[in-house]
Amino acid sequence: MIPTDITDTDAIAALVEDTSARFGPVDILVDNAGIMLANPMIEGRTDEWQRMIELNLTAVLNLSGALRAEFASSAVRITDIKPGGVDTELAGHISHPALRERIMTAPQRTRLLDPDDVADTIAYAVTRPPHVCLSHLTVMPIGQAR
Repeated sequence: MIPTDITDTDAIAALVEDTSARFGPVDILVDNAGIMLANPMIEGRTDEWQRMIELNLTAVLNLSGALRAEFASSAVRITDIKPGGVDTELAGHISHPALRERIMTAPQRTRLLDPDDVADTIAYAVTRPPHVCLSHLTVMPIGQAR
């Protein structure tokens, strides 16, 4: 594992270079990044919403784009996997007490994904035939799909 600030485009370029130098050709890269700083919009916590969007969306897309550009002439496949509700520690990042409680008790109302469900999705993506690239996948609990 190489911890990297994927909101920093220079750090992304250094990650690609460092990874190739240290480990040789990349066979599989799992970019596991995300934060949950959700607060009601009416409270004006736009700083937290901006940070969440910057990391969860913009940075991930920038990293995928950088990798696609780097490996465009090779057979490397880049897949963005967007999970829905996963039973992880992310709810602990929420500072709004009522929202935090609602998210932390979600498993009592609906079955969330297990981290293994996301791992199975990754395994599916990387085991497709060499000529198949799944560029974007969404996996979510069935109760969240409504």
